[in-house]
Amino acid sequence: MENNENVIDETTTIISDIPKTEIDERMIEHKKMIDEHNKKREELLERMTIIGAYYPSVDNRVSFFVEYVLDDNINEPKKELVSTLNESDMLDRVLKTITYDDILENTIERQKLIVKMNEEFIEFTEWKKDGTIPSNSEDDKKDYYSLEKLQNLETESLFKLKLEIFEQEIVQNSENRELRSCIRKSKNVIELMHYYWEIQQEKINETE
Repeated sequence: MENNENVIDETTTIISDIPKTEIDERMIEHKKMIDEHNKKREELLERMTIIGAYYPSVDNRVSFFVEYVLDDNINEPKKELVSTLNESDMLDRVLKTITYDDILENTIERQKLIVKMNEEFIEFTEWKKDGTIPSNSEDDKKDYYSLEKLQNLETESLFKLKLEIFEQEIVQNSENRELRSCIRKSKNVIELMHYYWEIQQEKINETE
């Protein structure tokens, strides 16, 4: 027991021997690092342009994905998972732009869009394979497969389509960096769907 007391006393002495000025300097340096981190985070949030946000599903709303770009650089979209249960600077930043109702509506529309894209992609691959265009009328064919319409798709719509394609599991799991880069740099929907089709074909060839 006596030895333990001596150890405690010695430890106390060692701690007390640290100059107060050195402790103050460490605290100041630590605070400086925190301030620098917070400043960089604030600058990041200011540079951010929110593109959209959506829940993982309509029934899962404890968090949501926010999509954004920095300095309007649409070729480098970023995505972050944000909790709705805890306060955070990202949550505050998102809610300055959109509401929870907006996020829910985006989620519903996104799910519809994914289903529609999958259906249209199947039609596209059939057309790519044998040149037939599945449609019920000549007017529908002309409207949907209009070359001018596809080439002149609005930048915002093309960007959103790129995001949807990058979220496809087959694209995320692809090790072909060149094709992934081509998808990102596609200037119109024709190029975009071509490179998406190439990744699909690459996967099919691997399984054969």
